[in-house]
Parts: sequence; C-alpha cells; structure tokens
Amino acid sequence: MKNSIDISSKSIGLLTIAEFFFPDCLNNEDFVSKCSGMNGYQINEYLDSYRVSMISETRFDSCSEFVNTYRDDETSALERLFQEKINRTKLETLRCKKPETIYELHVQDPTVPFNHFTGYFM
Repeated sequence: MKNSIDISSKSIGLLTIAEFFFPDCLNNEDFVSKCSGMNGYQINEYLDSYRVSMISETRFDSCSEFVNTYRDDETSALERLFQEKINRTKLETLRCKKPETIYELHVQDPTVPFNHFTGYFM
C-alpha cells in the first residue's frame, strides 16, 4: 500500500485511529487532502477533533438503545459510543459490565477516551 501522507508505520496508535475513521486511510482522498503536510501531532489533533464530532453524530438516542445494542454486540456498541477501535485487550480493562452504568457515565463526559473511562472503575 502506498503511504500518501507519510505516517510512519511505527505510529501504530495514530494509524489505528485513522483507519477506524477512514478505512484504507493512507489512500483515502478526504483524509489525505485534510492531513497532507501535517506532522503526526497535527494529524492526531485532527483525528481527536473528528472523533468528538462523530460522537455527536452517532450517539445513541437513549440508554435502552445502547443497552440493546450492547447485549447484541458489546464491542460494536462501545466503538459507536466512544468512536474508537475497541480490541479484546481494551475490552478486558473495562471492569464494569453493566451497560446502563456505562451509558450513564459516558453521557456525563462523552468525549472521554475509552482508556480514561475504564479508570472510573478502578
């Protein structure tokens, strides 16, 4: 795959975030046009801002909608709620398995990253 915006393959976290929002991100025209010429820090800021806007656009209409989605597919529900890739390792750090509690806490601070959110239950 040709890397159109020169993100180092060592920037795994940045690439994971970019690929979550823009599959095949290195060749995605929209992503490339917005991030061309940016350094890693600037791209990360752009993706953080994009994540916050996506949280607003894709939020669940209600707690019950989240609970139903969570019961069907825990990972997909959390990815939609947090707008970030949730892998098995991340999922294992979430000590709360009660979807109502997860939703209610998330509504209080909707932009909190998943890794910070899991700290609420330590």
